Amino acid sequence: DVTVTNLGIPESVLSPTIQTLAKANGRDVIANFVERELPFVPNNTTLVTVFGGPNDALALVDAIEKGAAGSTNVRSYIDTQVAAFGADYDKLIKGVQERSPGAFIVLLNMPNLAGLPFAAGYGQSRRQLLQAASVGFSREANRRAAGGVVVVDLMCDQTVYDRSRFSNDGFHPNDTGYAALTDKLVPVVNGSDRKSTRLNSSHVSESR
Repeated sequence: DVTVTNLGIPESVLSPTIQTLAKANGRDVIANFVERELPFVPNNTTLVTVFGGPNDALALVDAIEKGAAGSTNVRSYIDTQVAAFGADYDKLIKGVQERSPGAFIVLLNMPNLAGLPFAAGYGQSRRQLLQAASVGFSREANRRAAGGVVVVDLMCDQTVYDRSRFSNDGFHPNDTGYAALTDKLVPVVNGSDRKSTRLNSSHVSESR
């Protein structure tokens, strides 16, 4: 038996820090994972999957292009925001572990947004910013690969960038893309030590 709780909120970001930055620069971000999704993870959850970062990266790049970095070196500014993202990721994972001590947690890091179809028409400067944010946020996801947390790599998987796996906006996966993501997750979930045939799954994400 499988009970699924989909906590995904469209357009949400993982980091409360990034949400504040986005709002300050005119981007309408209505929620973040830590404050609006974490509190609703059921206490009896046995599996938690987390996929976050792409909306955070878009919000960060928009803010930079609107002058949020000020006179600060842009690379240093990105590093600061990446560190804040990592701290919020820690809060999210720690919160899940406290709410559901028996949960098996699987994270998906994020692809390089500069290599996705939606970015093909962007100028070099914007693509470089997208790449820097993507790499930084994926690195923070990878750092959670300890203490029972498993990270599934999207950044270095070339099949993830296949245009046929994206919807018309070139950003969200289509049915084929979602199926491909599922195919990456299933072996990880099935290979974990399941102590019961009853699976209570929660998905924390920014997607529909």
